[in-house]
Amino acid sequence: MKYIPLLLYSLRWNIETSYYEQKTFWSFCNYMVRSCKGIEMLVNLINISYCAMTKALKQLIHQQVYHL
Repeated sequence: MKYIPLLLYSLRWNIETSYYEQKTFWSFCNYMVRSCKGIEMLVNLINISYCAMTKALKQLIHQQVYHL
């Protein structure tokens, strides 16, 4: 029971690192929108592109490791 806050924080940590990487390394913090729908579409686009980039990077690293 005493480890539940730690478990919840570990889930939150993944979200925070994702946002940090999106803002810092991928420069996604510079976009501005005017409507609620625009915000939802932007967040979806950011998360889809972030997932695609990280998956491609992991696959590239995996290929390089096994081809050495």
